[in-house]
Amino acid sequence: MKTAIIINPSSGGGRTSLMWAELRDVARARLGGALEEFTTKTPFDAIRLASQVAQSDFDLVIAAGGDGTINEVVNGLFDENNKPINPKLKLGILSAGRGCDFIKSLNLPSSPQKAIDILVSPEFQKIDVGCIYFKDEFGREQKRLFVNIATVGIGGKVAKQVRHTPKFLPPKLVYFASSAQQFFLSKPQKVKIFLDDVEMFSGPIVNVFIANGGYSGGGMCWAPDAKLDDGLFEVIIAEPIPKLTALALQHKLYDGTFLSMPGVHHHKARKVLIDTKDDVLLEVDGEQPGVAPAIFTVLPQALTVATSSSAT
Repeated sequence: MKTAIIINPSSGGGRTSLMWAELRDVARARLGGALEEFTTKTPFDAIRLASQVAQSDFDLVIAAGGDGTINEVVNGLFDENNKPINPKLKLGILSAGRGCDFIKSLNLPSSPQKAIDILVSPEFQKIDVGCIYFKDEFGREQKRLFVNIATVGIGGKVAKQVRHTPKFLPPKLVYFASSAQQFFLSKPQKVKIFLDDVEMFSGPIVNVFIANGGYSGGGMCWAPDAKLDDGLFEVIIAEPIPKLTALALQHKLYDGTFLSMPGVHHHKARKVLIDTKDDVLLEVDGEQPGVAPAIFTVLPQALTVATSSSAT
């Protein structure tokens, strides 16, 4: 199997660089001599490199980094019409970033050594890919693919804040502290939400989750019912609730019972339109690319991912 690996050395505050320095010889020995390395140097470099790999004759491309790196690699594998550049090319994951949330939905190990074990003799799973149309900070129309979770609301503010926190702090602490701070400081924003072209909600929200995977924010379980291959988004609408109530129920963010919190609405849809009068920040696989209004659609089972027999 001819394999490429795209390494983001700065991911996880440099964790990926250290990880690859330790495992490079082992990985090359176990994955075979046909392993070709590509290293990112600037933001969005992984998109360019993944596109380059997809236009060659590789069988597998491994994203080495965090959820943001995985997102960039996925975006590089599709053309402007949302079609895979090389339908036979499969994605592998060597996760070493800050949040490492997407691998939880794939039941992949957080240990890079164990991840290599899977990549040596993988099984494969077809998964859905989400597509968003939105505007960037300059008002230009943009498109972004995602594999895990996109949000509209305070999630974008949290993503911005996390980006500027010290890299040595524990990821779970960083995400929880940033989420709590933004919950207490941010004002709810009014939106209209259309699911499969039917208006489902109109009013103030704290956050809306458009989920393909189940976890984000360093292990917070926002969408416990999410399936990566069912052709549907889990759409979670979180209305404003009293601050003291939120404090008492904070454990529900991690134990899979978030959906039972007051003011939380759960739906499934193939298409989501979030209409807003004012710009509302987006968060996409942990990054903050722009603002809503936005349209989200599903590309059913558009990507093949290396996994193991224990993954679901």
